This record gives sequence, structure tokens and C-alpha cells, in this order.
Amino acid sequence: MGYDALIIEGKSDYLVFLVIDDDQVFIKFAQHLIGKKITEKVQMIHDELKDPKISVSCIGPAGEKLVKIANVMFEDRAALPICC
Repeated sequence: MGYDALIIEGKSDYLVFLVIDDDQVFIKFAQHLIGKKITEKVQMIHDELKDPKISVSCIGPAGEKLVKIANVMFEDRAALPICC
């Protein structure tokens, strides 16, 4: 991809997801993903983007509800927290 870092500032009023495809970066609405489990979201995103090989990082229902112990998942792997 050629990116060393990605900084996202602010907050969306709606649930969205970010798509990075080489030099194209865009945001898509994700209201249809609300309440779905990680595995369901990953499959739905693969289907929507018509690419089963893409990597997906997302939150589950706990993250949607801003639960403090929620995690970001990279398909079947959890991200390590960097703060308390």
C-alpha cells in the first residue's frame, strides 16, 4: 500500500468503515453491520467489496457500545491495547 501511518481524527455521526485500496481511500456507511459479530461483519464486508482476500479490521457489538474492555479485531486476531 505504501502507507507508513494513518491518522484518523474526529468522530463520525454514523457507523462507517474505511476502505484503503492502493491509492484509493474512501469511507462507506456501515449501518447494516450494527450488532453483528466479528465473523459476520468480515464476511459481509468481503461480499460487499467483492473481494474475499482483503484484510478486515473491525469492532464487535461491545466496541459499538463503547465498552472499555472491547477490542479491535483483525479477522481472528486481537489488537494489543496501548493504554490502560
